[in-house]
Amino acid sequence: MGKSNQFLGSAKPRNVVLIKQKSWIHDLVCEGQTSITPDRKPSRWGHVFTVGKAREDGGIRVYESDIYFARNGLLNGAQESTLKKYGKDKKNVLLHIIDYHLTDVEVDEIIAEAQRQIASGVRYPVLELLGSLWAYITRTFRKRNPLDLKRASYCSAFVNDCFAVVERIVPTSVVHPTNVSPEHIYQSTFRNPESRELKF
Repeated sequence: MGKSNQFLGSAKPRNVVLIKQKSWIHDLVCEGQTSITPDRKPSRWGHVFTVGKAREDGGIRVYESDIYFARNGLLNGAQESTLKKYGKDKKNVLLHIIDYHLTDVEVDEIIAEAQRQIASGVRYPVLELLGSLWAYITRTFRKRNPLDLKRASYCSAFVNDCFAVVERIVPTSVVHPTNVSPEHIYQSTFRNPESRELKF
């Protein structure tokens, strides 16, 4: 089985997936997290999403907040995508797949919250992202994002907010919800997670 098919076949609704890939926004996010990594080097992780359930056509849903150009134009904000977006024809992508041992009820609650945020039109805020990067540099990330916008969350804040209906992956004692980064999720010990990495 190819690695992309291995990923598509093994991801489960209880998983959160961190991503390392090559893009301008990924590079910006990774560099901006330098001050919060243990070795003070750029983080490997520039994006994160939570895995949903299978669709009728067999595709696996993922819930995320993202901004990118698709065939039908610019997609911005909370959205339902499929795992194929990250598995098919991708090169030089590293995935860190986390299992938080969620119950079926908890999975349903998290998915329902993700769908609610999508329906409410949550956007991906580049300006708010810059506010968080400044908060990391100045070590003020426990305070509200200085550029916080209503109905807007970048990827890691979106995932953490979806989990908040059960329990936040990254507690507010560590970082304000508007400043949660992929690196914060990577470092979290929430529910003693199991993880594995897949590169292709």
